[in-house]
This record gives sequence, C-alpha cells and structure tokens, in this order.
Amino acid sequence: MYKPLCIAGLILLIAGLAAIAYSFKWEADLEAIVDSITGGREWDVTWYEVTESSGKFGKVIGSSTLPARFVRRGITYTDPTGKEWTDTFGFEATLVVDVPRDLKVIFRAGSDDGIMLLVDGKLVIDGWRLRGYTIDEAEYQLSAGKHELKLKWYEWYGGQDASFDIKLADWRQAMSTRTNGGGVGFLGGFLAALGAILPPTILRRKMGGAK
Repeated sequence: MYKPLCIAGLILLIAGLAAIAYSFKWEADLEAIVDSITGGREWDVTWYEVTESSGKFGKVIGSSTLPARFVRRGITYTDPTGKEWTDTFGFEATLVVDVPRDLKVIFRAGSDDGIMLLVDGKLVIDGWRLRGYTIDEAEYQLSAGKHELKLKWYEWYGGQDASFDIKLADWRQAMSTRTNGGGVGFLGGFLAALGAILPPTILRRKMGGAK
C-alpha cells in the first residue's frame, strides 16, 4: 500500500460524498419552498377539441383538474358523453400560486405536441408547435404575492404527452454540486484503490532508477 496516495484518495472520496449528501439536502429544502408556493392547489382544466394542426381550439369537450406539478404520458380524455379523445384535443388550465417572498424560479413545461405558459398574462414559455416530447425552461422573477399561471397544451396526431414543474433558480446549482461531488468522489475512489495496490517503495524505486 502506498499510503500518501491512498490517504489523498480517501480525502477526495469523503469530500465528494459530503458534496453529494449536501446537494440532496439542498434540493429537499428547495422542494419544500416550491411545495409551499403551490400550497396543494391543482390546475383547473378545460378540455377542447383541436381543429387545426396549428393548435386552434374548437368546442369545449369537458373539464377536470391536474396536480400543480405533473408528468402525463399517453394522455387521453373521456368526455361526459363517454367519447375517449386520443388525438386532436387539448386543454387550457389555470393555477394560482402564492409566493411568500420575491423569488427567481425556473418553469419547466414539456409537451408532445404544443405547450405554452403565461404568467399574469405574460407569455413565458412558447412551445406551441408540432413536435416530439420536448421540455422548455424559462427563468422568471416572481414577486411576493399571488400570481395566475395559465398553461395551454394540444395534441394533433402521434404521441400525447405533457408535463409541468417549478424549480427555484438555485436548483441548477444544487444539481451541479451533486455532479461535481460525484466526479470528485470517483477520482478519490480511484486514487484510494490505486494507492491500496501500489507497493510502498514504488516511488523510491523510480527515483533510484532516475539517478
């Protein structure tokens, strides 16, 4: 065992694991704030027939709710007459959030086909087009108080997926800390393992050979 290398590796390994653990705690704290913003509320959803590939809404076909943060794959909707919609339909949903203090957030809206998000009437995410499932992100400064979110989605033909999430802006830094911690931990583990298998005299032999 070559102790200096082994010890250095163990230090890096412990530092990396500590960074990973901290990132999980950090993320949990951020998630708790987001949960307080949504406050257990749900989207009020109105479903529509879609009459054109551009996403033009036609007649109303029903209503329902969605969780404030959701992922829905293979969306279908059964209207009050019992008809199941799998294509050429969409929804418009509203959600009021209550922000305890000024916060910068990241809105994440995913769709196949189109989706758009408006905050207090302002267009924040515009993915209103035919496409495979794609997640759009937008950073947005929310002032303290209540804000109305409006989410619109449509499906023409093919896949029918939609998702929505809110993150605090620090979420990206928490994820970066986790990634970097993983890299440091991996390097530390590699060096510790290498130090464990190297003979303690290896550097002395090399230095002696150099003379």
